[in-house]
Amino acid sequence: MTNPFQELEDAFNKSGVGNVQIDQNFSDESVYLLSNLYIESDKRNQKYATTFMKELVKICDSMKIKMVLEPSDYFGSDLKRLVEFYSRFGFTPYLLNNRVLHMKRIPNVY
Repeated sequence: MTNPFQELEDAFNKSGVGNVQIDQNFSDESVYLLSNLYIESDKRNQKYATTFMKELVKICDSMKIKMVLEPSDYFGSDLKRLVEFYSRFGFTPYLLNNRVLHMKRIPNVY
């Protein structure tokens, strides 16, 4: 299966706003991993991540794709704020191996 997110990913990465990486899960090809969504510090709080996530969710829902991610404070974001942000797009938190916070999203199918 070709990456259904490639066009969105390429456009975002060329925009100068930040960087995103979406990978197919190696253990389950029906699941994709949002492995990186980084917004340049001078571009934050300007709705770029929100706009990106809305487009991502549209693709997930239209193609019935499950998405997972691991929110991280590595780049200076607050972990609680990230969980709240991703929750707005239908991601729910869970613990992997009872210790590592992940979030998953099952597509909305109407």
